[in-house]
Amino acid sequence: MKRFIIASHYKFAKGFKETLKFLTTIDDIYDISAYVEENEKPLENQIQQLFETFNPEDKVIVLTDILYGSVNQKFIPYMNEHVFIVTGANIPIGLALILENEENITYDFIDSLVNDARNNLIFVNSINVVQNDDDE
Repeated sequence: MKRFIIASHYKFAKGFKETLKFLTTIDDIYDISAYVEENEKPLENQIQQLFETFNPEDKVIVLTDILYGSVNQKFIPYMNEHVFIVTGANIPIGLALILENEENITYDFIDSLVNDARNNLIFVNSINVVQNDDDE
């Protein structure tokens, strides 16, 4: 089974999850918003409890916010041939991953998506943009 986790500092993960649910109507997305409440469970415990609900053969895709941030670092021990971590994630890569069939989720596929995402990060001010009044 394919599992999808979004984890971030503060509430970014929750908003990311809600946006993906809105665009796809897929409800099976887990989110971890770290450091929101003063007395929350330690992040390590939240992650461990979530992974304990998964089968070891499940493909788990984890999207995080910052490469060297504490949230991303807490997932590193779980990384293996079935657990893939993508950091600096955005909605387009989230959509591509969540909508893809489980059997296509491989190291090479994700690596290709990440490279495509790099090429699609664009500073719009630096290009000629034609405004169309018919656009939303």
